[in-house]
Amino acid sequence: MLLRLFDAYERRVGGRGDIDELPGLVDLHRELDERIDRAARALYEVHGYSWGEIAKRMGTSRQAARQRWGKEIDK
Repeated sequence: MLLRLFDAYERRVGGRGDIDELPGLVDLHRELDERIDRAARALYEVHGYSWGEIAKRMGTSRQAARQRWGKEIDK
């Protein structure tokens, strides 16, 4: 369902040239990033996964995962 939504936005903006819809696509990007951030932190804090385990599934390094999602936790 979400992929269809992203496809529709991409067609509307890039395919039809509807520049007024570009901010909506950017808002979706921001919202998705926020949800990923919260989910990654919950995997670490609530479910006990290590930054290494999270990083492996995200295709990044342990250090990069900790820097992105652990900064608020480590305060």
